[in-house]
Amino acid sequence: MNAPKTQEGWEALAVLEVCAAQLRMAQNTVIGLDFNAWNQASESLNADVCAMTHIFPAIEAGITAAMNSSSNATTGDSHG
Repeated sequence: MNAPKTQEGWEALAVLEVCAAQLRMAQNTVIGLDFNAWNQASESLNADVCAMTHIFPAIEAGITAAMNSSSNATTGDSHG
């Protein structure tokens, strides 16, 4: 159902698996992924670096939102 539909999608999933723990944090809040780690993982996995650069903002936004909503649900902390 949620499987990637393109080669670049599969590559992005592989890169994400490698560097998912490379989070940028501020005051116990996820503010993004480490782009340098993303770029290095892309190169190491022979992924299309140009495509991975374009996909990065969407993946970063999704991971950031998911991690922060999960954190807020766990702690009962809401910012809105």
